[in-house]
Amino acid sequence: MKHAAVEFKSKRLYILDGKPAPSPWGPIGGLHQTSDGYVRVHDSFPDHANGILELMGLPLDSSREKLAEKIAEWASIDLEHTATVEGELMTYALRSYRQWDSLPQSKAITSFPIQVTQISSTEPKSLSELAQSSGAKFLRGLRVLEMSRVIAAPLSGKTLAAHGADVIWVTSPHLPDLPTMDRDLGRGKRTVQLDINDTTDKEQLAELIKTCDVFIQGLRPGSLAAKGLLPEELIKLNPNIIIANMSALGPDGPWYGR
Repeated sequence: MKHAAVEFKSKRLYILDGKPAPSPWGPIGGLHQTSDGYVRVHDSFPDHANGILELMGLPLDSSREKLAEKIAEWASIDLEHTATVEGELMTYALRSYRQWDSLPQSKAITSFPIQVTQISSTEPKSLSELAQSSGAKFLRGLRVLEMSRVIAAPLSGKTLAAHGADVIWVTSPHLPDLPTMDRDLGRGKRTVQLDINDTTDKEQLAELIKTCDVFIQGLRPGSLAAKGLLPEELIKLNPNIIIANMSALGPDGPWYGR
């Protein structure tokens, strides 16, 4: 149990060249007090950190204290709406469980966090057919294609790799990364950069989809569909594929696209 717990917090625990892992958070993020509560500012990516400072009318080199002064003038929900609905930032109001449970988004995802749907008419293969179990590495032979960023989806791929799966992590050459976390979340994987807006790269992705057993994607709902990669299209390429979709707020409800 201790080893399992360490695996799921390893991004905060690893040591590289004798130095502890740096924090995945930037200098201005975390909880900030508003006029009526709190918001949590995510600042891991430069566009989120710079975006909240620009929204507050502050220079990009401003301190956390300067940001706090500005945020204190806002109501929590107003700032959340301005940042996440009108903008593309990651700043959310802090809610109690009771407040969350009363929201339409909460009611729309009653099966959350896990929802299973069969989309192929083909009978799914058993784990023994997909993997060639051998000793402790019981997922040896399972081929996993992972298209994801940040933490949750890369962690799922890393966990499968730890149990012997062959995992290829697809990243983008045009999006910012988090190298301090990627060092840990990429453990046990091979990595390739593909731009799905490029015809050649998209064809290469299709070839990988044809030969994998599991496809993990952690992008915003609708992102891959907009590129012609609907689940129905994926099963045309690979009728036996298992598709795992991970997102912040679930696949349904008024907030699903956030």
